[in-house]
Order: sequence, then structure tokens, then C-alpha cells
Amino acid sequence: MPILKNKIVIYVTTRYITYALQFLLSLAIAVRLGPFYLGVYGMVNLVISYFGQVNFGVPHALNVFLIHNKENRQVGDLYSYNAFALYTYLNMAIVIGSVIVSIAGWTKWGEYDLGSYFPLIIAISILTYYNSILTTIIRVRNEVNALSVIGSIGVFLNLCIVWFFKENTLVFALTLANLLACILTAGFCIRKGGYCFSNYRNKSLYYRRGYTFSYIILVFTSY
Repeated sequence: MPILKNKIVIYVTTRYITYALQFLLSLAIAVRLGPFYLGVYGMVNLVISYFGQVNFGVPHALNVFLIHNKENRQVGDLYSYNAFALYTYLNMAIVIGSVIVSIAGWTKWGEYDLGSYFPLIIAISILTYYNSILTTIIRVRNEVNALSVIGSIGVFLNLCIVWFFKENTLVFALTLANLLACILTAGFCIRKGGYCFSNYRNKSLYYRRGYTFSYIILVFTSY
């Protein structure tokens, strides 16, 4: 049937299947973690989500720029390059800040000590920033099947490990699976998109790159 070959139908169907599986999986995770470690796991995810909120609107602005320059791949790549550069500076600040937080011993909030999870949290946050750019590029290129795969990686990894661990070890395993999902997502997007920034060594693009970088900072921070 033609409708079964429609990419949008396949994407929507796989997303709802993933959401349903994620809901059932969350119940299993809650049972195996217990009340206290469910709180620890929730705190870990909360900190990661806070990092995700501090994105300065880069993916949203990049989405607009790429759509407006969809016919000009070189300009689109230029905007993508600058988005990666912005997040690289942000990630450097996060690494420096995380070192200060760790040295000062500020990784304990209330009853929850996240010290042992903190390196994983920082690594996940850094990769999440980069992945938001990569998935934006994939989305603009209408790679719907790729988005379906990306959205399912984390859920299936959690499904594979939730039955083998409990309590503290399960929190660590789930956080590690989150990191692995970020790595797999980045690798999949890079392979799918064939990204290469070697052309930015071209001197004719140097001044144009600098101008665009200055301009994109102003636009990104306005979102």
C-alpha cells in the first residue's frame, strides 16, 4: 500500500510506538530503582535538562537560516560551522565551570549526591548541544527516516539494560546508556549527512566566515 511507504506515516508511527514503549519502560525503571534512587535518577535528568535549556536558541535560529538558504549548500554549511563554533565556546565554559563545581564540592543537592554521575552529566550535555545542531541539519534535509532512528536509540538502549541492574547500579547504567545514545546519534548524523568542514580553509571564505560569525551571534541571542 502506498500509505505504508510514506515517510511521514512511518515517522509518526515509529514515534508513537517509541512513546508508548518509553512510558512502559519508565514504569519498569521506577520499580527497579525504588523511591530513593528514582529521585537520584530524576535529579540527574533534571540537571541534564537544565543544561539543555541553556542553548541560546542556536538550533532554532539555525533552522531558520538553513531553510532560507536551502538551495545554497555552501552558505548553509557556513551557518552550521558557526553554530558548532558557538557551542564549542559554550562547552569550554561548561567544562571549566564543572571543574570548579567539582573542586568546591557543590555536587550534592539535598539528599542527592551527584558527584559520581557529574562527569557523565557534563559529557551528555556537551554532546546534546552538538546533536541539536546535527539533528536540525538532518531535519531541514527532510531525512525523516533518520529522525525515526535517532529518536529510538535511547529508548532501546534503556530497554536492553533495565532488566539487569537495580538501584544505584541501574542509575549509573541508565546514565551511561544516555551517553552512549548521544555518541551513536552523533555518529549516525555525521555519517548520514557527510559533514566536512575542510572547505573552510579556503581563504576566500575567511572574511565571509568572520562576518557571518559576528552576525549569527546577534541573531541567535535574539531567539
